[in-house]
Amino acid sequence: MTGVPIRWRWAANISCLFSEGPAADRPAAAAAAGFEAIESWWPFGSTPEPSSAAIDAFVGSVQQAGIRLVAMNLFGGSPGLRGILAQSECTPDFRASLAATTAVAQRLGVMLANAPIGDVPVDAEPSRYWDTAVDNLACAAGRLADVGVCVMVEPLSPKGQNGSVPLIRTMTEALDIAQQARERGGCTNIGILLDFYHMTVNADDPIAAVLGHPADIRHVQVADIPGRDVPGTGTANIDAFLNTLQSIDYDGFVALECFPRKSTQHSLAAWRPRKYP
Repeated sequence: MTGVPIRWRWAANISCLFSEGPAADRPAAAAAAGFEAIESWWPFGSTPEPSSAAIDAFVGSVQQAGIRLVAMNLFGGSPGLRGILAQSECTPDFRASLAATTAVAQRLGVMLANAPIGDVPVDAEPSRYWDTAVDNLACAAGRLADVGVCVMVEPLSPKGQNGSVPLIRTMTEALDIAQQARERGGCTNIGILLDFYHMTVNADDPIAAVLGHPADIRHVQVADIPGRDVPGTGTANIDAFLNTLQSIDYDGFVALECFPRKSTQHSLAAWRPRKYP
């Protein structure tokens, strides 16, 4: 792969990569592999209100590794769910979880938090869930503004044939819900997490999204297609996407949110020789 600028700063998603070891060891494993930054899904499992000891353990694992946590997911519910912002019955747990997010952000200097809106029944009327998602997104942004965190909306691709679909699937939908939440909450700290994999699977052109809405993009994730492994293992034109990011002077991290086919070590060994830093 050619034409990719050497200046890119790469972050490893430690919820997907380095999964061969315990979660507490993954920040150090990422640092040992040469990454200067990591991102994480909600680091406390299905618990919306982790104990002080659990927060201390997570924060300590990042600090001891000497690595930067640049982004994290807000609470996404029980295993198998991909977010609960649109579920009114889950609103109390979601809002209670913001205290732990605030604590982690304050202690580690995290400035980006992905708000996983989640799936809805495939035959459901989206408006039944949309208003709840707007309310919770506005609430999260308002609570986290005081610690300098930007809350992000991410379009998702469907996950198998499980009778549900993501509420937010396109850049247009993500922009719409972000704007409505800004207006409802009177806040500006809401942006877009652009995941190259999800958008490409959805046939929603990520390059057009970059060129059309550069000011809204706060964070970027990549994985190849098919397989969702590291760039270079599939057929997606990730070079063109990265070069487009360069054209708008994107200066954030590019996160590898990838699922290694064999092992993290094997995938990274295949990825690095392709001239990525």
